Amino acid sequence: MILEEKSKESAAASRRPRLSKPRRVSVALRSRRDPEDLLALVMLFGRRDEPTDAVRDYAKCLSKALRRYGISCENSEICWYENGWLSALTKLWKESRDWRGRRVVLHYTALMWSRRGFPLAVPLVLRILKLRGCRTVVVFHDVYAAAGPRWIDLLRVFLQERIMGHLSRKAYRAILPVPPQSVPWLQEQEARAVFIPVGANISSLEELSREGFIPVHTGMPTVAVFGIPTWPSAQKREVGAIVQALRKASAHTGQLQLLVLGRGAKEAESLLRAGLSGTRVSLRVDGLRSSREIGIALSCCDALLFVRGGFSSRRGSGVAGIACGLPIVAYQGRETGYPLTEAGVLFVAQDDADGLGKELARVLLDGELRLALRQRNLKIFRENFSWDQIAERWIKAVEINIEDFSECQEPQEVS
Repeated sequence: MILEEKSKESAAASRRPRLSKPRRVSVALRSRRDPEDLLALVMLFGRRDEPTDAVRDYAKCLSKALRRYGISCENSEICWYENGWLSALTKLWKESRDWRGRRVVLHYTALMWSRRGFPLAVPLVLRILKLRGCRTVVVFHDVYAAAGPRWIDLLRVFLQERIMGHLSRKAYRAILPVPPQSVPWLQEQEARAVFIPVGANISSLEELSREGFIPVHTGMPTVAVFGIPTWPSAQKREVGAIVQALRKASAHTGQLQLLVLGRGAKEAESLLRAGLSGTRVSLRVDGLRSSREIGIALSCCDALLFVRGGFSSRRGSGVAGIACGLPIVAYQGRETGYPLTEAGVLFVAQDDADGLGKELARVLLDGELRLALRQRNLKIFRENFSWDQIAERWIKAVEINIEDFSECQEPQEVS
């Protein structure tokens, strides 16, 4: 019976995906705990965002990918928003007693850990985890503080950058969704920081194709926009850029359709309809849908228009277009670097909405160009943005050697 169980375990270990470049870095097993506990990551979250939470979606997709390598993830919530910081930190102190030696992933955005962008309590969270002997990995989903003209905005930027710098220095590892050289507050800590781009929180064309899905393009050229901010000033700015670009493009292409998906789509519908009134652009607003429905809708479009600042590897809405093999027209900014520069993206200067329209028209009118951009995006997706690739980078970054665990012997009962 024992031999039979061992053979089953060996077969299960052999079915785990192998890393492309495995590193022989063993996990320190100085405690007498079950090694499988140390092979599990603890995902630590603060306040939940509504109506959708991109951070938790990211963690869910990452956990699913890591499970294919035999690594499990468990979620833990610090409910400071509901119960107050004293109660939340007390609960964390008690709960983290069992986390000694484990890797705890602290997901960071300023508003996840504060009401108004002053995350002053986050260093206390990290301190508790260090006292408990955890290996804390901080994921900076936001690496730039939102600037503004008021003195309170300048203070907020100053404090956020100091806090992020402190977290990156004191953490076991800092995960950045953009190249470290583009992060202004990251100085001598670069050796501790690891660049891992975000993945798409939707079903990719590759996943859909395995289910037998084949994209069907309608006769009318269709341009997709995935996500619009709900903050009034940002909403007005992005809607203005979308309208100006579509007006410019339709002057060259004739009739076309704008498909708006994701968060903020319904809230921006009236502004979009008013801006596109009298043009040859028809508007379709789908809003929030399941990840599979959004993947199908994007895969059937002809291009993605990205106006949320410079195109960046931390923007899941832009990476979604790459995952669906969709040609992209976007602004180029300080975060735009490799591998995005090798993807199927046509860039224009920041805030050049007319340039967006011209490039959009070029994509819609040139079938060979669209095909070339699609192929480049699918290639870049497989090499850099698929969740399996991201999981491999995570395993190397937090220094987990799966093979050491697959060879561990389970205790056997004496019969």
